[in-house]
Amino acid sequence: MCNILKLSSYTIKLSAQNDEGIYLYSLKNGNVIHIDKIDAQDDNKDNKIEAFFENDEKELLVEMGFLVEDIENERQSVIDLVDNMKIENKEALIAISLTEKCNLSCPHCFFTIKDNLNHISENSIKGIINFIRSSIINNCNTVRIIFYGGEPLINIKALITLAQKIQDISKDVDFVMSIQTNGTLLTPHNVEKLVKAGIKKAVISVDGLLHDQVRFFKNKAGSFNIVIDNIAYICKHELMEIVINSTFAKEDYMLSYSTEYFDILYDKGIAQKIVDYNFFPRLDQGCGYGCKTTDEEWLYKPTVELRDELLKRTIKTHPIIAPSFCGVELDNFFFISPEGTIYKCPLLKDYSIGNVFEGIKTHSHDFQLRNWKYNAECKSCKYLPLCYGGCKAMSISKSNNSKIDCRKLFYGKVLEDLIRQDIMYGI
Repeated sequence: MCNILKLSSYTIKLSAQNDEGIYLYSLKNGNVIHIDKIDAQDDNKDNKIEAFFENDEKELLVEMGFLVEDIENERQSVIDLVDNMKIENKEALIAISLTEKCNLSCPHCFFTIKDNLNHISENSIKGIINFIRSSIINNCNTVRIIFYGGEPLINIKALITLAQKIQDISKDVDFVMSIQTNGTLLTPHNVEKLVKAGIKKAVISVDGLLHDQVRFFKNKAGSFNIVIDNIAYICKHELMEIVINSTFAKEDYMLSYSTEYFDILYDKGIAQKIVDYNFFPRLDQGCGYGCKTTDEEWLYKPTVELRDELLKRTIKTHPIIAPSFCGVELDNFFFISPEGTIYKCPLLKDYSIGNVFEGIKTHSHDFQLRNWKYNAECKSCKYLPLCYGGCKAMSISKSNNSKIDCRKLFYGKVLEDLIRQDIMYGI
């Protein structure tokens, strides 16, 4: 191995508590090391870090991603990661909308602004099965299916039928099925049906103590107690894995997610069983499917504070460091409407890429795929492994010519605090 090694350009350097050295944190993989003999405030710390490691330790540091032989080669390997995944990835994700209808009237849901809401048809179900059989399973070992809506359990008959048919497609493919739901219809009877059909995970929307103000029935009655009781039953009997997604607003996020709320989760036996808990900002209209804007400065504080509320209570949430791609950039990532139309994102309904009956059309130009590869600022940005151009729905909606959902300012404001959380809580 070449003896001339350089510190990775995707390394964050943090001072340790009580000035006891420095932490190095890799944005490529989340690895962290502590060096107690180097001051984080030292202007010459990069050279000292490179010189610090003895020869027999260098190989380990290269393996961990902290030392590299060539900075430009490292940068190119990060840029090429998405394309390499295209070759190596044997997993697909298909989100299937069973209905656009819902039993709640959440004011922030994008379906509330649409007329003529549809259920999935028998013809669409047949088309989906044929699409998976002809276009997906030949290239994949694992196919993740997410049933969503609207509220998918309104159409539980179609859900069960489709889940059973999917499992019968091939015994050589691992179909991992989950449901995204508001939780109001996750009754013991319905859960039993879901489990028998092979659905092992439920992603449930719970919005804290103010849940009933934003997730209410058509008659304005709140849904919080119903949802919590349904989740508690599932957790008590260990019937499904539970993921909770929560939205928050600028004005009242700490009121929604106060100690009282988390006490309820513990008292009901929920907090101990959650496999993942996620927070997303609640926007005025058009909440995303797992995506979030980072443009608004008010997000910085709650991003850190709400995550800390989870970690200090040992409630599971995902680590912050992992290669993060918009699903639009990935080949085997699809959303299917009740009519059988195929999209790369439910927020990009003006950009259909085909349908389950006729297949997929070429669409790279529509989404300006990989445009971040040709953006000088993106290519040189240390946050590239966390961003890769950001959310395509957000970038397409932007008025700037680059069509990049840049998150540099956001990460510059919050990342050090998030990393310190990971170190403190041993994530």
